[in-house]
Amino acid sequence: MYDAFISYRHSKSQIDIARALQRGLHTLAKPWYRMRALHLYRDETNLSAEPNMWETIKRALDNSRYLILLASPKAASSEWVRKELEYWYRTKDNAASHLIVLLTEGCLSWDDHSGRFDPDRTTALPRDVLHLFAAEPRYVDMKWARTGSRELTLRDPRFLADVASIAAPLHGRSMDELVGEDLRQHRNSRRVIWATSIVVSGLLASVLAVTVQSNRNYRSYLQTDSTRFAVESQRMLDTGQPDTALLLARKGLISPNANGQDDLRSYYSKVATRVLARASATFPIAVRTINYPTGIQFATFSPDGTKILVLREDGLAELRTAAGDQIRAWSAHTDQPHGGAFSPDGKLILTTAEDGFANLWNTETGNLIHKISVGSPVITGEFDKKGDRLLTASKDGQARTWSVQSGSLLNVAACDEKKSNTALLNSASFSPDGRLIALGCDGGAEIHDNEGKFLHALAGGCTKPVGVAFSPNGAALAASDDDGSVCLWNTEGRLLRILPGSGNRTKTVVFNSDGSKILTASDDGTARIWNAAQGVEEHVLRGYSFYVLSAGFSPDGKSVVTASWDKTVKIWSLENKELGERQFFGDSIASLEVSHDSAVVGTWNAGTFLWDLRSGGQMEPLPLENDRSVTSAAFSPDGSLVALGSVKEQLMGGQVTILDSRTRVQVAASPVAEDGIADLKFDQAGKQIVIGYDDGMVEFRRVPKLDLVCALPVQSDGIDAIDLGDDNELVVAVSGEISLWNSDCTSRGIKFPSIGTLSSVAFNPDQSEILAATYLGKIVVYDARTGRLLREVDAGADEAETSAPRLKMAKFSPQGTEIAASYNDGSVLLLDARSGDPIEMFMNSNPTWTKDWGHLTTKAAAAIAFMPDGNQLVVGFGDGTVQVWTPTSHSLAELIANSGRAVTSTK
Repeated sequence: MYDAFISYRHSKSQIDIARALQRGLHTLAKPWYRMRALHLYRDETNLSAEPNMWETIKRALDNSRYLILLASPKAASSEWVRKELEYWYRTKDNAASHLIVLLTEGCLSWDDHSGRFDPDRTTALPRDVLHLFAAEPRYVDMKWARTGSRELTLRDPRFLADVASIAAPLHGRSMDELVGEDLRQHRNSRRVIWATSIVVSGLLASVLAVTVQSNRNYRSYLQTDSTRFAVESQRMLDTGQPDTALLLARKGLISPNANGQDDLRSYYSKVATRVLARASATFPIAVRTINYPTGIQFATFSPDGTKILVLREDGLAELRTAAGDQIRAWSAHTDQPHGGAFSPDGKLILTTAEDGFANLWNTETGNLIHKISVGSPVITGEFDKKGDRLLTASKDGQARTWSVQSGSLLNVAACDEKKSNTALLNSASFSPDGRLIALGCDGGAEIHDNEGKFLHALAGGCTKPVGVAFSPNGAALAASDDDGSVCLWNTEGRLLRILPGSGNRTKTVVFNSDGSKILTASDDGTARIWNAAQGVEEHVLRGYSFYVLSAGFSPDGKSVVTASWDKTVKIWSLENKELGERQFFGDSIASLEVSHDSAVVGTWNAGTFLWDLRSGGQMEPLPLENDRSVTSAAFSPDGSLVALGSVKEQLMGGQVTILDSRTRVQVAASPVAEDGIADLKFDQAGKQIVIGYDDGMVEFRRVPKLDLVCALPVQSDGIDAIDLGDDNELVVAVSGEISLWNSDCTSRGIKFPSIGTLSSVAFNPDQSEILAATYLGKIVVYDARTGRLLREVDAGADEAETSAPRLKMAKFSPQGTEIAASYNDGSVLLLDARSGDPIEMFMNSNPTWTKDWGHLTTKAAAAIAFMPDGNQLVVGFGDGTVQVWTPTSHSLAELIANSGRAVTSTK
């Protein structure tokens, strides 16, 4: 019996991946006493030369629990792959659930509308078998592995994560359990080796040596375990599951102590600290909790996002700012309110209540415009998109349409007792175009036309819908059910998917403005945010002691407001970092420097700009030759001058140009050098500038005329980076070697230990320490007076891993308390300068365009600069964008504590 049959096309790239996959599945979580963890069939290793190979393959398929398909355009053209898939679906009752697809090349395009693969866009599966797939199969995207640039092993975090996700169903375990089992097997192997060594050696020295090695191995196993949790956490983030990501990232850093409490692991992976920072940075934060003397029935944002409407159990209504400050309160109803809404232009407010009235109010003045007597307790109410009509749902089972202008009744729709088995009505909603009305009847959801005529019932799930809502484009309808689940249909009535319930009644369901997210409020005391396309739960908003009755997105989707029976209104930020202006500069960022209120931004091929950070991002081009790219830039201490180090094609012909930052007029230009400019800095008085060249030359020149003061002896290799202290003490980095120089170009004679090829060097504010960073991710701090290595900062990169992110730059904050490090994967990590603990991470997850040049990609954080007050970072990326980032600044201990509160009771 085989655990899985591996189906693939016999081409070099596919054979390499199939072999690596087989090795990985054989090894992962393998007990020490077994040859392999799983028994797999792959024709290259199992198929003998027989006259009728197809009969042998059929027997292997019959005896396999799972089919693993390596999907690619080559596989799509393979007759063997087609036959194996057809035979699998024809002979297996559980064919769909026991098929795992690995996408190695090409495209898989599932059409939710038709419930089938799109034959015109799907290139990785045989066209003749697309009809076999009644539901989208689970698949793992491994297109990254097709390059064949290196051997695929479980040491590669991406490959490890993909193999683990495939192995989990084969083992019948979750990813967590499988990772834990792998660690246990490592420990068992260690124990066997240790015991055997004692028996065999018989010598104390040998025993001690084995014990020492075992301890080292144990530490390695713990770090490997930590890394695996971190890798899976990263995968959860990338697939839109930050709640699970946060839980896994914590498991990579903490473990229970003897008292059953969580402690920081004795040994943990560098990767885990980075992932926890990133996962925490994506988690929602309750930025304001407003307490009341009574339960809260309803809360929603205005269409422009500047106001919030709150309805209280005692009949009072409140208008508040988006930040939660009260604007006005008034008595809206004589009995308990149920729902409300703003008109599309925000000028009117609708409130509905148990007293049987739907009241229309002037938002600006608070004056009552219409008091509409419905004749039955009104559960929900809303405006149509034009703002001409109102729709109310009441306990008498009728949904009524009203004229906003006159308050008169227009039409009535009622639950169809023959279709829904009951006349009870819980909610009603207009479609965006106003042509349809959805009813949440107690026996199922229904679609009516805008005159009330019944069109069809929605079957397949959610038989007791509480809330209903159309998607913004009108293509889908969501209904929240009494059991906590949420059903999604298209408007023709085909069930698209069911979001799993908590077992508790879910009253509210709403879409965000672009339809990508769904928000629910439930009687289990939570609000939940879902990915609408994937049906994946992204966030659980907790912290309530009773039912959450209402929840709503802000128009920009960055905030959520919730109302709870526990007498609170909470305002949530879905971004726990403040992102300022994001500007596109036309090409990859080559250099970036910040003054008090401006940034100079140099691109490779689109010019150089002065960006005003105060005026909403106004950018002006600086006068340089069109064929010059600015590779380094610096402001004078008072910000009046800006120096640009530019090059021509092939990074040759370096020249320094000084401009007046206010008038943009050129003040001086240095002679054109043969090589390019590596780096440049003003001194603290603004009277000199030091320039490092790619050919190893370093010069001091006077400002503003750029007369030569002195030059350092030419270095053997090109200059990597330079920095200048307050007393004109110069630090120079050349091919991993650091040296200190005086302003008269004489050496300080201090030796610094080498740590590898450097990407940046920098003094701390008082010049007592020097920060050095290597491309492979190591960050160290030296004593500037003695050259002694003081400490190594854990920047979360692993020099041994070829797939690990490469470090582009590292800088001290102006206060010297933090270090910012930028990476080629688009991440910027903020670290505590003393402990090295990660504080927070910012990620360029959505580049404006994509290209990969090996270790450099358009996602890369190419340049970083602190604002003078140290409270913000300006980051330039390979995609040509520059982003202002305001970190929230939490220590690792705070991150672990906060993430612990966030994941309390999370699965």
